[in-house]
Amino acid sequence: MAKHFSKEVIEKVLRGTVLLCSQFVHKGAILDEGVGTGFLLDRDGHILTCALVLSILQEFKVGEEKVDCWLPGQVRANFRGEDAYVVNVKSIDIGNDVALLKLPQGVIKQSHLPCVLTEAPPDVGESVFMAGHTTSLPFLLRFGHVINPCRSPYDELERLPYSPLSSC
Repeated sequence: MAKHFSKEVIEKVLRGTVLLCSQFVHKGAILDEGVGTGFLLDRDGHILTCALVLSILQEFKVGEEKVDCWLPGQVRANFRGEDAYVVNVKSIDIGNDVALLKLPQGVIKQSHLPCVLTEAPPDVGESVFMAGHTTSLPFLLRFGHVINPCRSPYDELERLPYSPLSSC
């Protein structure tokens, strides 16, 4: 464990971190599945995650034309060691790779702690840690420090329309 993070601080962060599993079904066939991490934002059950954890790009034929649509999957979320719940996809921004989800009413417990976000990015040399779920790996916790807080501008995906399956 990194010297700047106490076990207590890390445990608090883990209590606001959820495993997300997405399944993309069309006409009864599973097209794809995804796994990722979400972070509890508030006691109302809002979760922040990457859009690509719960969306896939699918091509459809509309008349003679082929149309690309980003489709959301059915998403289940679970806190470490707890049951999984189907969550509601509130909004998706493919260009910025963010999505907002909502847990069902009554799921949030007192022990689930929302993540606290800061407006300022970490400074060079500042200690940081990463917690989350990737692909089929178990929960990961990694430590490091900031070398370069500046990122090059996001090379945005073509701004393809986000559409639920029924509108394509």
